[in-house]
Formats: sequence, structure tokens, C-alpha cells
Amino acid sequence: MAVPYPLISDIGQGRCLPFVGAGFSKNAILPPGLVMPDWSELTNVLARDAQTRAGAAPTEVAQRYEERFGRVQLIEAVREVLHPDRARPGSAHRAFVRLPFDTVYTSNFDMLLEDAYLEASRPFRSLVGELQIPFHAGQIASSIIKLHGDIRHEENVTITQSDYDLFLERYPVVATHLSAMLITRTALFVGYSFSDPDFLNIRNVVRARLGLFERMAYSIQFDVPAEQVEKALGSKFHIISLDSSSGLSRTDLLASFFAEIREQLDVKASAILRRSRPDLFEVVESPVMQGGALSLEQSLISATTSRLCFVMMPYGANFDRVYRLVIAPAVRENGLEVLRADETSGPVVVMEQILAAIKQSRLAIADLTNRSLNVMFEVGYAHSAGKPLILLDETSDLLPFDIAHQRVLVYGRDLDTARLNLTRAIAFVLSEERVQDATNLFNDGKYRGAIAASAVALEHRMRQMLASFSSADLRSMSLGQMLEALQKHKILHEELSGRLRGLIVLRDRAIHEVEEPTKEQAQFALSAIGELMTELPDGWNDFPAP
Repeated sequence: MAVPYPLISDIGQGRCLPFVGAGFSKNAILPPGLVMPDWSELTNVLARDAQTRAGAAPTEVAQRYEERFGRVQLIEAVREVLHPDRARPGSAHRAFVRLPFDTVYTSNFDMLLEDAYLEASRPFRSLVGELQIPFHAGQIASSIIKLHGDIRHEENVTITQSDYDLFLERYPVVATHLSAMLITRTALFVGYSFSDPDFLNIRNVVRARLGLFERMAYSIQFDVPAEQVEKALGSKFHIISLDSSSGLSRTDLLASFFAEIREQLDVKASAILRRSRPDLFEVVESPVMQGGALSLEQSLISATTSRLCFVMMPYGANFDRVYRLVIAPAVRENGLEVLRADETSGPVVVMEQILAAIKQSRLAIADLTNRSLNVMFEVGYAHSAGKPLILLDETSDLLPFDIAHQRVLVYGRDLDTARLNLTRAIAFVLSEERVQDATNLFNDGKYRGAIAASAVALEHRMRQMLASFSSADLRSMSLGQMLEALQKHKILHEELSGRLRGLIVLRDRAIHEVEEPTKEQAQFALSAIGELMTELPDGWNDFPAP
């Protein structure tokens, strides 16, 4: 599915402002027999009771309904057809909220976007009316601006012709904020028809404020003829027409479209990160490393070429101290380098840098203290990306229910002990646990991933061994150099050294070559790392789990 590159670039750099209309709500999940209405369907419901003339505009129908039955009855009629207690976000909603929009404008009265952000554990704020606009969350969370109110804020609902006529007068701050954002941002309309009253109102607000300086806007539509697409360009409107002849539902088409954007953003942000920090990543040109690297196998392949440990934690003097005295030295002792969100930089938005750093890391560490929403979201993302993850907390009190069963290292006030415990935990996670990953991948027939996981365990086990008698900085040593050092000190017998050398060769082929490794090669890798882990001289294998 072709997505215009300028749109992807604008989204990745925080220069896109999406507008979500009633058509998008039709992608909701509802019990059989129920549907979410678009503007025309809502108009038909109201027109039956309002007894309006045939062909009346939707806003006129709503106006007439209010005149006959009153404002309260109008809002209640709208609430009833939106099924607020039964409608749930669909796959298109879930794919949409994965995109890095810090601001989303919507003219919808329902709560489906809010529910989708909640289900995805993504931080957000829902802003309604003039007084809430100053509380925009910036880049720390997504701000959903309810342009025409919602079913929780009946006093702000814009639905009748009078409401639209008086919009600029009643909501000058909202109109100014919208216009100011569109000076530098590209509009993306989702779920609007070109006759939609909300779409027309938004366009009128923008044109009234910006005039000739109105930017090109994008609109996602279905099955639009090529000549209409071309004609719209003259009105500064780029139509992205999705073809429904493939047999996919419109919901699936939208979900796939947003997933494609997410994938391309992942690739772009990951490439930027790897280029900006050549000290942390091995250069890999093979197609093996292309894509979002979200599967366990792809995650392990990425990890073998990375020396990055990404740290997720709240900000503040106390956390800086934990980062400086506990986390950073423990990570560096295990041959990796630390990076926090406030240490990233680049042309993409902060959240994209964070997600790229998580995916491209070998290990992630999260401090759950204070239960930061952003940290909790990043923890969930690291889990979904298949990243080894170590959880920290200042105390063991009131851990979130969904992670209370996981191993959490409590550091308290004794930071020296905490550093030692974290050092051992990292060593365990990157050696013993990766061997288990290798075994699982082998059993699943994913031989490239099994070799990659074996190589991660090999690197960290050899580093542990060398650190016992060498004070040199081991972080820059390659696998081959570490193996040579161990042979020089006669730590490994010749047969095992030869097998490990063979594992290193298999690792390089798995990372740099497209040809899929064989089952026999993966079995050899597992056998070699298993021998290294179990046949060490006395004392070398004393690395228990924390």
C-alpha cells in the first residue's frame, strides 16, 4: 500500500495534524445488529422525528429537531445512537493510536479515541472547550481536542446550524489554536466525506484565518476516481484513495494503511539512531535487518549488533542519582552503554526516538518508581518488541497488577548494593535467559534467531570470564578478540575454542547474509553455547540469578 513519503516525513517529524470524523467511528466493534452512524445516518434518525423537508442539510435537520423537542432531547437522541456503553475501538482505532500524533482534532461526540489510547496504555489528555486548550500536553502525551464537544460535555456540543454559524464567536481560542497549528502542520482528514458539515466547518475556519497561506492537506478516502484525485490537487487537497476491490473491509484497509505508516516510521527512526551512534551499533547492510524488528527473532537479530541499553525512568534529581550511580556503571560493567530519553536527539519527534531506541537496544531497564504513565507505556512497548527487560523500583509497595508477578529489583537507599545486584541481574539476563530464547526459537524452526540469541549469550559469558582477570575496557572488543584473549590465557580448551569460533562465523552469516541458516547450523550453535555454559572450570559458572 503506497503511502506518500512527504506524509510519512511530516508524521515522523511531528508536523502532521490529524482530524478524525464520524466515518472513522464506523470502524468500532459493536454487538450484532448495531452500527455507528455517520453524518447522513444520524441525519436520517433525527429527520424522522423532526419532520424536515427532503434533502435538508444535516445541520438544518438538527436545528429543526431542537426547535421541536429542545436541546436536551437533541443531545439525548445523539447519545442513544452512539451506543456509548457498547461501542469499543476496532482495529483501525488501535492502529491509529500507535502513530506519534501529539495532537488529534476530532469532531466526533463519542469516546472511541480515548478508549483506544487507554487500551494501548498510551498517555493522553482529552480537551473540550475554550478553558481546556491551555492544558495541551505537548509531546509528553497525545492531546485529543474535541472540536465540537462530546457526550460528556453537552454544553460544548456543536451540531445545529446556529452552533456552526456561531462557532468562531463562541470558540475563538479553539479556532486560533487550530489555525496556528496549521501554519506549520499538514492536515490529515480521516473519516470525513467532502460534504460532511464538520469537514466544511474546519475548512472554513482554516481559510478564514490563513487565506492564501493554507497548506496542502491529505484526506483518506475509498475508491476515488483518478481524475477526481488529480482535480483535488488544485484545491490544495491530496486524496489518498484506498482500493476496496481487494476484498478487505474498510476497517482492515485503514488498519493496514496506518500499520504501513508505523512500519516505515520504525525503519526511518531506527536508521537515524544507528547512523547517529556508530559507537553503539555494528553496521549491517543486509535486508535481514530491515523492518520494524518487533518479533522475538528480529529483536534478537537486532540485539546482536547493538551495545545499547535503553533506560526508561522518570526525571528528577533522585532519579538522576540512581541513573548515574547504579544503572550506568552496572550496564557498562556488562559491556553495554546507557541511553535515556533526555539524551536522544534527531529530526524525529521524541516518542519516535524512544521507540527506536527500545527496538534497537540489546537490553532495556525501567524504573517503575512513581508509576509514570510514559514509563509504563514504554515498558509495554519493550515487552511487545521482545526486548530483555529488567524492572527496578525504589520500594516493593503497590506494584501494578499486570507486572506484580514479574521479577523487580528493589534498590532502596543502599545504592552500592543495588549496583552490584543490577550488575549480576544484567549478566544473568544476557547469558542464561538468552540461551533459553535460543532453544525456544530453535524449537519453533526460527534458526536465524536461535543463532543470534546464542551469540548474545556467548558474548556476555566471555566478557564475564575476561573481566575476572583483566582490567582492560572490554566494551570495544569483538567476539573474535575476546575468544583470542581467552585462548591466550588458556581458559578454554582447544576443542571448545574451535566450536565457539564456528559459532561466531555462523553469527556473522546470520546477520549479514540473506540465506536462511539450516537446522544443523542452529543445532551446532546451541551445542557450542551449551558447552560453554556448562563445562567451565570450577568457579567460572558462579553467576546465579538475582
